[in-house]
Amino acid sequence: MKRYYFDQGHRQFSQQTFSEYNPEAIKQMLSELDWQEQEELAIDFQEHISEEELGLPKNLTTTDAFYYPEHHEPKYAYPLIIWLTDERTSFDLQEMMPRISDRNYLGLDISLNQFLSDNNRHQDVSGICPEQLLSHIQEELSEFNQQAKIHPDRIYLAGVGACASLAMKLTLVHPLPFAGFLAINPVNQGLDNPLANFRFLKHLKGLLTTTGAASDERENDWVKPFSQLLHNAGVQLHLDTQRKSEGKACRLIDRVVMQSIGDSYSNK
Repeated sequence: MKRYYFDQGHRQFSQQTFSEYNPEAIKQMLSELDWQEQEELAIDFQEHISEEELGLPKNLTTTDAFYYPEHHEPKYAYPLIIWLTDERTSFDLQEMMPRISDRNYLGLDISLNQFLSDNNRHQDVSGICPEQLLSHIQEELSEFNQQAKIHPDRIYLAGVGACASLAMKLTLVHPLPFAGFLAINPVNQGLDNPLANFRFLKHLKGLLTTTGAASDERENDWVKPFSQLLHNAGVQLHLDTQRKSEGKACRLIDRVVMQSIGDSYSNK
């Protein structure tokens, strides 16, 4: 079900938006609503109140695959974090993004299920064709860009586990559309020949972080040599192998991306 972007749990923003655009009667009605029931209210808005009646641009709708920050500023060009997810990933975009920052980013969830066999949704995602995946991402970006302003030089690919490895692979194979990658617990799959486009990698920023128990260290013994390889090719990589919790990894994502944005201003 599609929902208006201001019905995604950001109550203050919702009220500000309505107060700015809506007639007095609608403002009065909304001021009396129980915001705990916003899922039901979102359906009511969709059925009974059009964007035109609200004074908003047409087609300003979203699915759970889109994330808008709290107090979203329509004219501000936000960094975008694109998450690759599959059946094995226990992932909720609307929960993950506020843990990183509830104000700094747009978020987009790209499900890889359509690229996998219906009979085996748990198959290895490393075999997904990068060109087909990139084409799909560009289609989703085109749709999202009609509803929010995305900074074209601040688009990051992200993932957890095998999806993190695919995010790194796609960024390295097609580096120009992306600012970098954010990889949580990547696995050593599908990362052969990562420097095939090394001439175009120097603008990239990357985060590679591992979480979990010390028993995982042997499985991650490839991480440091791989990171050194990317560093030598000019990728500005932040490596963290301190087995942080997922919450700390989220805060690290915010710090790394904000640092890279700050560096882009200082280098001008």
